[in-house]
Amino acid sequence: EQEKDKSLEQYIEFFNTQDSKKIEKELEKLNKEKDYEIIDLIENDIFINQKILNYAKLSIGFLIVILICGCFVKQCLALLFPLFLLNAYHHYSNKSYVEFYNSIISRLHTMLVVAKNIGKTEIFANDYKSIKLKKLENSFWSSHLTEQLVKNEFLIVFWAILELCRIMFNLEIFGFARKAKILNTSKNELLKVFEFVGKIDTANTIAKIRKDFTTTEPEYSCIKKLEVKNIYHPLIDNCVKNDLTLENGSIVLTGSNMSGKTSFMRVVAVNALFAQSFGFCFAEYYSAPFMQILTSISVQDDIN
Repeated sequence: EQEKDKSLEQYIEFFNTQDSKKIEKELEKLNKEKDYEIIDLIENDIFINQKILNYAKLSIGFLIVILICGCFVKQCLALLFPLFLLNAYHHYSNKSYVEFYNSIISRLHTMLVVAKNIGKTEIFANDYKSIKLKKLENSFWSSHLTEQLVKNEFLIVFWAILELCRIMFNLEIFGFARKAKILNTSKNELLKVFEFVGKIDTANTIAKIRKDFTTTEPEYSCIKKLEVKNIYHPLIDNCVKNDLTLENGSIVLTGSNMSGKTSFMRVVAVNALFAQSFGFCFAEYYSAPFMQILTSISVQDDIN
């Protein structure tokens, strides 16, 4: 028999209370397109360009030598300009790649903050405390800060000064390599926080669906029998509800064009999927074994 996720049920019940409004506001902060790309940080390693990193280390060595020599021979300081140009070339040749990941890391920082704020609520506290996030929280604030500086026209001067420093001292190259290394070795923590926030967001969604639609808790049987009563599709307005009993066999659906054959197949499949994934379905009664769902319906066949 399908086991229930007890903590998920508790979360769902929480979202039926007034205390849930604060958590819903926190979840609304994760509504940017880049938020969906955070999963890439978990699934794939970030590539670190060793050639550029090695150049940055060598450049710092030259910078130190130039500054030391400049204390004795001021003309040596003129070498800072060509060094700056070389640094700028490597900085901007790698810029688009770094900015792509920095924008995702900035959203990851937002997710970490949201998770921390949600974790202050008693019902979520134990799950949050089981995630070790201190290393991640302390590592990625700079990406978020840089993004805010670029967006704020009053702080753009500070961003320009910071950009010059990043070029001269290769700060962005070293900083990105450090962040990439931390991310590549922290996938378990990333996955846990992603699942933590995702589970709470799922509970919020399920609570809203249960409130807006007629749903039922499915029953799982060990025999090969499907029995449903007043089953319907949640996306079809004024949907005709149907009953179906199917035991140790199959059926052939017949009917004229546009009579609802495909819609009925979708209804059964969607409800089986919801029953097995979320523990509820759109019907007055649902009983079936836990089954594998196989479908083959044209994507051009719009339910609406």
